Amino acid sequence: MDVGVINNAIIVSQKQPTKRLGTHCKYGHELKDPNLYYNKTQRICKLCTLQYRKNFVARHPELIKRKTKIYYHKHKAELLKATAVYYLENKQEIKQNKAVWYQENKERILKQQKKYRNRMIIKMVDLNPV
Repeated sequence: MDVGVINNAIIVSQKQPTKRLGTHCKYGHELKDPNLYYNKTQRICKLCTLQYRKNFVARHPELIKRKTKIYYHKHKAELLKATAVYYLENKQEIKQNKAVWYQENKERILKQQKKYRNRMIIKMVDLNPV
């Protein structure tokens, strides 16, 4: 409430204070530093933005696929160069990660290889009738 004095009379106005910045987004997420980024004129909730993007991708897979393909063809040389540089700089780490991954998935890999070999043997038998 604002209080003012005009001609020795106290006047109280019922004006509301200006709108303060909210502490939470409209979905209840707290608008604090790790969950907040600033647009030109807005404070934006990162969690809401992330959820919106996930929902958009789920609703429009063909659009995303087409846009990705266009982006790749437009920037193919840059992407390949960046990939090559990354592999050269991190060769040892990549090699170690591959070895660890192989050890963790060895049983599954061997099972798939065995299944593939059995399929190939069956195909070969089908092609060469006795």
